[in-house]
Amino acid sequence: MKTKEKGVQNQSDVYFVSPSNLALNTFLYVTCVGHFFYEDDYHLWRENYNSYLCMYLVKGKARIMSGEQAYLAKQGDFVYLDCYKPHGYEAVSDLETIWFHFDGVGAKQINAALQELDTVVFTLSDNTRAVHCMKQIYENYCRRNPRSEPVISSVIMAVLAELFPSSQTRVNNKSMVEADIMEQTFEYVRQHLSDELTLEVLATQASLSKFYFSRVFKKETGFTPHEYVCKARLNYAKELLRGTDCILRQIAHQCGFPDESSFSAAFKKNVGLTPGEFRRMKL
Repeated sequence: MKTKEKGVQNQSDVYFVSPSNLALNTFLYVTCVGHFFYEDDYHLWRENYNSYLCMYLVKGKARIMSGEQAYLAKQGDFVYLDCYKPHGYEAVSDLETIWFHFDGVGAKQINAALQELDTVVFTLSDNTRAVHCMKQIYENYCRRNPRSEPVISSVIMAVLAELFPSSQTRVNNKSMVEADIMEQTFEYVRQHLSDELTLEVLATQASLSKFYFSRVFKKETGFTPHEYVCKARLNYAKELLRGTDCILRQIAHQCGFPDESSFSAAFKKNVGLTPGEFRRMKL
């Protein structure tokens, strides 16, 4: 069936599954499965979804969030998330995925073992079997005569089993994506100090939600985005006061302050000197 989820393109489809009592008490079982094509502004954050998620990136890139950690997944990677805990994911570019949520007998134990691998993104040296199984699960629910629940349980297990050997070859990049976000943001701020730099503007340039961007930014820098922008503006103002003859009104404009008065007040509050005193001290 077609999905109306925001940020998901029309050609995407999703199937919800009601497992039998036998499956609930005996097997691993699928609760929903889909093939999604995403808009570049797609993002999702949930506190919980009462299941586990396995996702294959057919195309593109995604940022994956699990609790306080963030990861970058690319084409060909597999993602595994414990959706009983806070989690989310965002499209980075041209994203297409096949995915399924599952639960069942033994799922908690499998999840505990996968958590010990300390990553949610898996790059397999050979993903042929895992991809085949993902497509089997998806296609199973596209057909009118799906396979039996015991067979689907075994296919789910086959996908999960493929994730374990990847511990030797996986790309564990939970810190790389945060560093990339920060460097991208720092450069944007440097290039746009005279512009409006609100939380919404900064989160948008990083292709993140305001909530997630704020959390990652504070975690990585120790500052809120607003605090960092203020410091960057004032540091640039110091450079201009030291190295140019620009009048205060020009410096205020170049550093993103609405007027000379607000610039002088912010400078005095943070530096302990007025801009004029600072300039004279350096001369």
